[in-house]
Amino acid sequence: MGKATERIIFAYGQNKLVINVHMDEIVNLPMVRGTNYAKIQEFYEKVSKNFDALLTLGEADMLRGFVMSTLNKLPQTNKQTNSCAYR
Repeated sequence: MGKATERIIFAYGQNKLVINVHMDEIVNLPMVRGTNYAKIQEFYEKVSKNFDALLTLGEADMLRGFVMSTLNKLPQTNKQTNSCAYR
C-alpha cells in the first residue's frame, strides 16, 4: 500500500484497514533460511517499514505478542558464540 493511499484511507476513518495491512506484512513475512545477507536485509527493511508505520499510527503495541514469532523467522546463530561475546 502506498503512502498516499494510506493517508487517504486513514483520513477517511478506515485506519483499521491500514493497521491490519501493516500487521499482516509483519506476521506473514517468510522464514529466512541460511545466511543470505540480501534476504536478511530485505526481512529487516520490511519489518522496519511496517513497524515505523504502526508506531506513527500509535499502534506499535499491537506487535508485542508477535515479536518472538517474527524473530524466529530469522536464521538462528550459534548461541554459545553469542553468549561468549558478552562475557
